[in-house]
Amino acid sequence: MYIMKILRRTIIAASFLLYLLGSILSISGAEKDADVYVIKLHGEVNGAMVSYLERELEIARQNNQPAIIDIDTWGGIVTSAGDISNILLNTPVETTAYVSNKAISAGVLIAISCDNIAMSPNSYIGAAETIPNTEKILSAWKGMLSTAAIERGRPEDVILAMADVRIVVEDYSEEGELLTLAARQAVDLGVSDALCENISEVIEYFDLGETYSIAPYTTSDKVASAITSTTALDIFFTIGFAFMVIEIFTAGFGVAGIISIVCFVMYFFGGMIAGTAQWWAIGLFVLGIIALTIEIFVPGFGVFGISGIIMCTLALIFSANSFEEFAKRAGFAMIACAVLIPILIKIFGKIKLFDRIANKNVQSVSEGYIISQVKDEIIGSAAISVTELRPTGIIEVDGNRMDALSEEGFIAKGVPVVVSGKRSSSVIVRKQRT
Repeated sequence: MYIMKILRRTIIAASFLLYLLGSILSISGAEKDADVYVIKLHGEVNGAMVSYLERELEIARQNNQPAIIDIDTWGGIVTSAGDISNILLNTPVETTAYVSNKAISAGVLIAISCDNIAMSPNSYIGAAETIPNTEKILSAWKGMLSTAAIERGRPEDVILAMADVRIVVEDYSEEGELLTLAARQAVDLGVSDALCENISEVIEYFDLGETYSIAPYTTSDKVASAITSTTALDIFFTIGFAFMVIEIFTAGFGVAGIISIVCFVMYFFGGMIAGTAQWWAIGLFVLGIIALTIEIFVPGFGVFGISGIIMCTLALIFSANSFEEFAKRAGFAMIACAVLIPILIKIFGKIKLFDRIANKNVQSVSEGYIISQVKDEIIGSAAISVTELRPTGIIEVDGNRMDALSEEGFIAKGVPVVVSGKRSSSVIVRKQRT
């Protein structure tokens, strides 16, 4: 538990210091004498992008500069897009969206939340369907789009056609397909105000000034963006889950547990920045881990083990954007377990860190091992555990050794057991009851 606390505090402190340093550098590095401040929103829309935009817009406000929001995204997290939209709709800074390449999905909401919109001649905008596309989520998403469109005077029906396949824009889309517009089409339908080759043309067209500076994208911004991306969260979840399973089926606490804790700390920390994980979900997960830890030291798959699994599962469900997202991650994690565990045992079987996972004992007849089929008469016999059972290991019955599987989870070495069943050439055992 002490190692867990140290790791958690170190990661959180380092991430906070990186973010603080990035904020200081971005403020000190801003060119205050420029007429226009350019803020690039490229890549996945997530919590890190929300924080970055909010910080840089504040710099523009302090410098009394209009801001150009350079957009190039395939979309991202709906809640983060909603946060960005609220920031843009409520900021006193004059904002101009410039779609330099693409504004897909969440990028549509970001673009139409700005005061002005310009697009590169080769850019496009649209395909704003939510994933998962349930009626409830779609309705909320359309509400966000409608609010921004009405507030900024954009054609609401055209914008909604980008999110709902049931809405048709004559000559531009058909029922059953999402609307995506090329730059020229967007201008013709009033979604965009102008076609501009570059930032300089945007500044000239909207008469924003003459010179511009570009908001710095610091190391802390890159780190925050990386750990809050859906890909990173998927990786943290999968590795954390896989090594948690390994730790549960091994004795004590070791390297698998440390790896799992680090991955889940990063998963929940990234989720908090992205706005998907709440503090109470993290607390529920910690309680689940505590319950599972107790189960390790209290042999038997009992109330602590079951309640720990339930609490951890609920915490992971609540920290995802949707149950579908959790199910996808859990599916990947289970596949990873099936593939990863045998590979780790094979590759690292000779390393002491993995001695608790792999059974390295050589079973020879000269040492009293029974290789043949187990007979029914052995059931009920008293025995003793020659090795730890995690849950498999070696027992000794009447001077003979054989493979055994514990029906109660972990059993320490040298513990009296009773044979309660058989499995081909191995037996099933439980502790002797007094």
